Amino acid sequence: MVHDAAHVQAALRAAHASGRPVTLVSAPGAGHYLGAGYFHAMIEAGAAGIDTALIAGTVLDCDDRPGTALAALRAGMPAVRLRAGSEVLRKVGEIARKLGAAVNPETGPTLDLLDEAEPERACRNWLD
Repeated sequence: MVHDAAHVQAALRAAHASGRPVTLVSAPGAGHYLGAGYFHAMIEAGAAGIDTALIAGTVLDCDDRPGTALAALRAGMPAVRLRAGSEVLRKVGEIARKLGAAVNPETGPTLDLLDEAEPERACRNWLD
């Protein structure tokens, strides 16, 4: 879970060191307070000068806000997380599929870099 460009950079450096791909996941609810554009710019800034081949995916967490999830999908986010009832998830999922995107993709266990003093080391340990 990345919170800024430095976290993105740390995750990608660790991915290259280990040869293992990573999925960059936003903080819970970031779709609402950051937005898709800022999250995308954050990833681009953190990945500047780094080969992005080991980014397995990016996921913007939209909490329980289907409107935020739809806006993020329409802005080009390849995947969003959304906590909603089954009917809302079905409808948003249909729209996502039409856009070539996903809702609530399986990302596996998540390392939250928020409180990590040395995020790259934490990522390397996590990937090992």
